[in-house]
Amino acid sequence: MSVYLNVVDTLEKALLEDINVNTCTEGNIDDLDLAKKTIYPLSHYIVTQVENQEFVSIFTIDLRCLDILDINKEMTGDNEKFIFNTQLEVINKLFARLRNGELFSEEYQLVGNPTIEPVSDSYDNGLSGWAVIFNIQVSNDRCYK
Repeated sequence: MSVYLNVVDTLEKALLEDINVNTCTEGNIDDLDLAKKTIYPLSHYIVTQVENQEFVSIFTIDLRCLDILDINKEMTGDNEKFIFNTQLEVINKLFARLRNGELFSEEYQLVGNPTIEPVSDSYDNGLSGWAVIFNIQVSNDRCYK
């Protein structure tokens, strides 16, 4: 299996293991399901580049962790705070696994300290959550396994 497939399969598996993720999709952000056919909460990612160094490859990943904003007339406000809380947990748990968890042990390692930005009302379908661009470093010898 190629290094690219190893990375995206590992990322998808890690995201889908989280109780706060029902669907994981890949591709251009414009391909995001705006018809609400997706079972939310959703983690959507795209690999934007791969930097090959002598002993490692560094994958740059743009990840969105989103859920549908529910405006309930019986409640004052909406569930945006809940969405921000649960979807930030998804990212924090993924990063913990890449920093010192089992993914780190399997040589999928987070590079640097990414900045996580809120996403609110950025889509026509009322999604909220978080966006983050981060780097995962993997050994180049994975290309030959």
